[in-house]
Amino acid sequence: KSDSCCPVLHLTGGLKLSAPLASPEYHYYNQTLSWSDARSFCLVKHSDLATVTSMEEAQLLAKTAAGRGDAWIGLRFIGTARWLWSDGSGALSSSYWDKSEPNFLDGPNPCAETKEGGWNDLPCSEGRALVCQGGESKPFLCDLRFKKFHLQIVNRLL
Repeated sequence: KSDSCCPVLHLTGGLKLSAPLASPEYHYYNQTLSWSDARSFCLVKHSDLATVTSMEEAQLLAKTAAGRGDAWIGLRFIGTARWLWSDGSGALSSSYWDKSEPNFLDGPNPCAETKEGGWNDLPCSEGRALVCQGGESKPFLCDLRFKKFHLQIVNRLL
């Protein structure tokens, strides 16, 4: 069963994901949230926090946030000298960081923000604006249904 807002997914025997062929859509939100809250917001409104897999995407992200202020992206340090994107991928180029970054001056396990000049690491609990990735914002009713569906899936996996 589905409606015009939220199609129902029928999963039989697994989930196949394919890489998008077009450039991602980035959406800047001038709301002050922690990294975790920003990610939750993006999961409901779009698909996730912004992920970058190429120089072209890094440039598009910079253009999206230009002149608007520092904003969370989907990059988080998980320890053992490893940065991961919120979608689980780990491809990362050091050329996107601002000079002298990441510097880990603000403590262990930081998250990343985009700012003028490149990326910066800082505590995930800090408040920042955010950049989401994905299509157009979903209506509120759809948000509630998706959130319930997402929680059911997560609970099954735990």
